[in-house]
Amino acid sequence: MIPLGGYVQMKGQDDKDPTKVSFDTDSYNTKAPWKRIIILFAGPFANFFISLLTLYGNWKYGCDQTLPYYWSNE
Repeated sequence: MIPLGGYVQMKGQDDKDPTKVSFDTDSYNTKAPWKRIIILFAGPFANFFISLLTLYGNWKYGCDQTLPYYWSNE
């Protein structure tokens, strides 16, 4: 398992003082609500999309042999 991911700090975000707000034009706080929703869902959507690509790759180009079944009750 390869751990992918990390922490992303939005522009204008200050974890030490959450009440501090940035009013830059490209700051997260000044974006329209629908743009904020798109930004927030982009990360989970990318994870979901990459997992589908990985599953497809395993299905398309994976091993052709079946593995033996070791947990039988025989």
